Amino acid sequence: MIACVQYNDVVGTAAADVADRYFNSLQKFLVDSYTSYDGERFSCRGCSVYISERNYAYVSFVCLDRETNEFVKFAPPEPWSPERFFDLFKRFEIVVGRDISEVEIPDGSEKILLCHGDE
Repeated sequence: MIACVQYNDVVGTAAADVADRYFNSLQKFLVDSYTSYDGERFSCRGCSVYISERNYAYVSFVCLDRETNEFVKFAPPEPWSPERFFDLFKRFEIVVGRDISEVEIPDGSEKILLCHGDE
């Protein structure tokens, strides 16, 4: 799966650490949070989120159906607030840009400080 929005002005990657209370596992989050989720049959492999204009987070979880060996998506019945989505993680980083996957920047090389009012 690759993230995609209407125009894909900038693309990139994301990395996240699931909150400790879920033992760093999206599978545990689903088992603990949704009684309709069958943790024996399905194995959560990831999640997808679409946040539009900071109002709602449309979340879905990508899971392997162990019975059919096919991937399926599960989605909560209602969109989440962005705060609820980010509460699932203790750290979340998104990197987007033009040809950003080709850029290498050494640690500690940040030199320019952006100040409020520079926008």
